Amino acid sequence: VIPAALAVAESVGNVSGKEFITALALGSDIVSRLGLALKEDPIKHGWYMPPILGAFGAATAACKLLNLGPEQILDAFSLTLCQATCSAELTQSPHSVVRAIRDAFSAKAGVLSAQLAARGVTGFEQPFEGKAGLFQLYSRGNYDPSVLTNGLGEIFEGANVSFKPWPSCRGTHPFIEATLHILNTHDIKPADIEGIKLFLSPSPINRVLCEPLETKRSPRTAIDAKFSIPFTVALASVQRG
Repeated sequence: VIPAALAVAESVGNVSGKEFITALALGSDIVSRLGLALKEDPIKHGWYMPPILGAFGAATAACKLLNLGPEQILDAFSLTLCQATCSAELTQSPHSVVRAIRDAFSAKAGVLSAQLAARGVTGFEQPFEGKAGLFQLYSRGNYDPSVLTNGLGEIFEGANVSFKPWPSCRGTHPFIEATLHILNTHDIKPADIEGIKLFLSPSPINRVLCEPLETKRSPRTAIDAKFSIPFTVALASVQRG
C-alpha cells in the first residue's frame, strides 16, 4: 500500500500529510477486511493471497489520492481483479527472489487500475461478490460479507496489523520468541546449547518453513534463510535477539 501511495502522491503533487495518511488507512483497511472475510484458505486451491489482496489496498489508496468517485473506484477494483495474481507455487520455492518483489507487482496493478479508471476505463458491477468475482474465484464463494462493512469508516482493521520484530517470515517468529524467552529466562549461553528440538503442528506453513530439513538447516540464499525455522532459531540462539 505504501509504495503505491507514495508513487501516486508524487505524481499528483501537493498532497497533504493528512490526505496521505487517510489514503494509507483506507488501503490497509480494505486489505484487512478482504482477508478477514475469506472463510476458505485459497492456498488449498493454488493461490497465495497476500500480494493479491495487497493490490486492492494499493488501488484503494491510489483512488483516494486521485479523488475518484464510487463508480470509478468500482472500475478500479475490477481492473485490479484482472491484474492481481500470485501462484502458491511461491511457497514451494523459498529460494525464489519473487518473494522479494511480489508486492511490487501488487503496487503496480493497484496504481495502474486507479489511473485507468480515472481515464474512463470501465469494469464490472461486482468485482468482489460476482459469479466470478474475488470471493468466488479464490475461496469458492466461502466468505463472510458482514466483515466487509461492520464498522466501516469507524473501525480501521489495518490498525491491528503489526510490524515484524524480525526480518523473516512471520511464521518463524513464534519459534524465535519462544527460543529467546527460554534462553533469557534461564540465562542460557550459546556454548551451553547441545541441540534444539522443536515441536510443530503439521500445518502447510510449517512444512514450507522446515522442509526439506537439510536445506533449511543450511540455507543457500538470504531468501532461504528468511523462510527457515531451523536457521532463524539457531541464529536467535547465537545472537540472543
